[in-house]
Amino acid sequence: MNLALRFLLFILFFGNVLFAQEQQKVSASMTLEQCIDFALKNNIQIKQTELNTDLSKVNLTQSQANLLPSLNANASHSYNIGRTIDRFTNQFADAQVLSQNFGLSTDVTLFSGLQNINTIQQNRYTYLASKYDVDKMKNDVSLNVATAYLQVLYAMEALENAKNQSGITAAQVERTKKLVEAGTAANGALLDIKAQFASEELTVTTAQNQLDIAYLSLAQLLNLTTTEGLELQSPN
Repeated sequence: MNLALRFLLFILFFGNVLFAQEQQKVSASMTLEQCIDFALKNNIQIKQTELNTDLSKVNLTQSQANLLPSLNANASHSYNIGRTIDRFTNQFADAQVLSQNFGLSTDVTLFSGLQNINTIQQNRYTYLASKYDVDKMKNDVSLNVATAYLQVLYAMEALENAKNQSGITAAQVERTKKLVEAGTAANGALLDIKAQFASEELTVTTAQNQLDIAYLSLAQLLNLTTTEGLELQSPN
């Protein structure tokens, strides 16, 4: 397993541990700034882009290290008992023969058609590009979180208005029912107001569904597994 792959696996494991800890820190009521900060720390797309940047940096460091000479050392130890060939006399010997070998080698590239230099330049530009990709991803996520946050507030307001209107119509239903019972209003008026109330109840249900969807979209951007306990602070 090469150095870059081991480094990437370590970052993935360490990042998952930090993310599990960070998810426990979601406050019950979050402002827009808190949502954006949380998303920048936990959004999975940002994490993937940052991992690509870390890997690009490792590749750059590795390509720079390839310019340095390599040094290899080896050693061996053998111990023979019984009839064997003595390596010094090349004769059979019925004795214990102890042998040890040591080796040292080095390797350095004097010229390779500027291949190593060009590889370093390529990896450096790749690393710089990946850093800009992280910045762009953070900007995109921040904008998406702000849009989702405002969409939740809008859905909350729409649901509240729908409930208020439904409550007003429910009171009108009761009032019209009493008028019909007293004989001062036609039964058709009661049927009309009941139909209006049923339509407004449907509007309440639709508004609730829209709010749930808006919360789910925001939770996905925050990389949360559930919307339970997630509340937003409405600006003054």
